[in-house]
Amino acid sequence: MQMKINLTRRVRRRKLMDGTVVRQTRYVLNYREPKSGQRRQEFFERQKDAQERRADLIGQFATGGYVDERKAPTVAEVLDHWLDDKTAKVKASTAAGYGVVVRHIRGPILVGTAEQRVAYAASGRVPKGTRLLPMLGAAKSWHREVADHAGVYTANRAASHLRSILALAEEDFGSGRRRCRITSPASAAARRSQS
Repeated sequence: MQMKINLTRRVRRRKLMDGTVVRQTRYVLNYREPKSGQRRQEFFERQKDAQERRADLIGQFATGGYVDERKAPTVAEVLDHWLDDKTAKVKASTAAGYGVVVRHIRGPILVGTAEQRVAYAASGRVPKGTRLLPMLGAAKSWHREVADHAGVYTANRAASHLRSILALAEEDFGSGRRRCRITSPASAAARRSQS
């Protein structure tokens, strides 16, 4: 199926209080969602960015791998779904172990000694002289950060579980491994306030 994706240039003019006219050039991709048929527009400040996105969309449409990123589940939602799925299929002790590892994926991780991490896990209060390191918003350096602060074994286990979690998300939500939204707590709160 051939998708029609239009790339247009728009110049937005605004008159300021002092009478000066400001012109802002924007590039707009117009297309219809393949599944719902709804119109979609994406805005870019640079033509090069719009052209790259257009090429990416054409590739996704051609291979059938297109997923509306606005409807793709967040990593936190996928983690919860995976834990619920696994809890019904494994022993309680195994499910508890999965929960510990998932906390290292979701974060935050306490930067401190092993004793301070145990105290934080038991009480939920951050000990003095330590800090919390967010995990979901820092995906590129995630494995290294977990290894540095919780150990290589825990980081490898968490990476193994994350592969399983994303495979289940691909099956259940139809979203590929690169289609889950990775959000920081601040951006998730901002998105909730907009809805």
